[in-house]
Amino acid sequence: MQSASTPQVRMPQKMAYLHFGSRFPFPINPIFFGQTFVMGNLTAATRYAEGERRNFVLLREINDPLSEPLLGAKAEALAKARFNTGVRIGYRIDALENVTGLVRGLADSGYHSALVFHFPVSTDTEYAYALRKALDASGLMSHASVHFYLHTNPDSHYHRPETEAFALFHAAMVRAADSIIGVSQAVRDNFVKIRVQDGGMELGLDPARAFVVRNGIDPHIYVIKDEREVSEARKDLGFAEGLGKIVSFAGRMDRLKGSDYLVKVLEHYENSTDPSESDTGFVIATSHLLNVEQASKPFKGLLRMQRLIREDRLKVVIDISKYTRGDPRFRENVEMMLFDFALRHGLQGAMEDPLFAQMYGGTTNVPVQTISDVYLHPSRSEAFGLAILEAVFSGTYVVSTPVGGIPEIITDARFGTLVPIESDKNTFVKKLIMAICGSTKPGQYDRAGLEQYFESYTDRSMFEQFEKAICGGMDR
Repeated sequence: MQSASTPQVRMPQKMAYLHFGSRFPFPINPIFFGQTFVMGNLTAATRYAEGERRNFVLLREINDPLSEPLLGAKAEALAKARFNTGVRIGYRIDALENVTGLVRGLADSGYHSALVFHFPVSTDTEYAYALRKALDASGLMSHASVHFYLHTNPDSHYHRPETEAFALFHAAMVRAADSIIGVSQAVRDNFVKIRVQDGGMELGLDPARAFVVRNGIDPHIYVIKDEREVSEARKDLGFAEGLGKIVSFAGRMDRLKGSDYLVKVLEHYENSTDPSESDTGFVIATSHLLNVEQASKPFKGLLRMQRLIREDRLKVVIDISKYTRGDPRFRENVEMMLFDFALRHGLQGAMEDPLFAQMYGGTTNVPVQTISDVYLHPSRSEAFGLAILEAVFSGTYVVSTPVGGIPEIITDARFGTLVPIESDKNTFVKKLIMAICGSTKPGQYDRAGLEQYFESYTDRSMFEQFEKAICGGMDR
């Protein structure tokens, strides 16, 4: 998975990982950003490491009172128990000592600190550059290194490389970085190609310090379940009995994820008179349930599917399995925190609509990919596609688009079908529907010869590759 030469520096026995998560709560992020899940998988996987490892997730000051339910003792206990990390809040560019003091204390105890920034094309990048200069001035850079984790693709959907703001952030990243890590080959290569002007100089990332670490997942959560487990989980969500096929989607319902296409697919089934399509249901796991007051237009469009809702063929849920890591002992606490947050953002008022109440399937500690037959993900832009990988591990047939890092996941026809986006939306949607109709049952394929593939995408393998990338930047 590495894109640069083998590191010459040996990994220290005592490593501290400081993951910078910007302004979003951890371990429960109400927007369900992939960055949060990757940070959690990396910190949890340090339990597999040889030598001593310490983890910290650092957050900017969070002054939003509505986010209060996701902070505090319960969140910290969950982070420690399930993600093997402490959480610290309050890093600011005008208070660099908050982090330099932590690095100093760790250095005194013999630790090398890897400072890993997960939202690099933002003001966090300027902070990282200022922090590097402060550590250098304090003589601490021999005990620390700075790394940027690239979770988004500079393809003009997420970022606009031609803008002045992007140029400023990119220049700061070039000057501050010991290495960069792309979550896919596509992301890594696209960032390495970028050149910006700064102070009369052309700056770009060093390809020799640019690595690929594809996201990994907990293989104990995303598994092929037996028919009894699937049937019980579907019943718990309120699906009608006897449905022949369940199609799932997990993610934000925004344009980048192709949610307008998703709604068009639903409209087809809403209006279909084809008997062969009358036993197809849909489960959508989305963070928009936590903030219905500011929900997207596609999310609000779900209520137009009155037939699917009344026939109990459309359910919208909150999938908490990533936050509990499948452990039922933490389900109640996670549900309480999320419900408290959601009630402050309009869920209670939405539930007064009988149609919404019937559509709402509640929370599930069972990943939606594991209880569905098809996973639909019609993204316009995707750096990697964590939910797609989760579907592959669950034996669920994937119908997606060949954008960003997705083709690096769907490498075998047994995993699913990639449908190129077409300028004519109706033609594209028809092809998505054809792929759904032609899909196989979950897990109904021979996995012979795929052992190496599945092993390479575990959280343990991801962490091993992550440490190699960190080590590759430490000889700057």
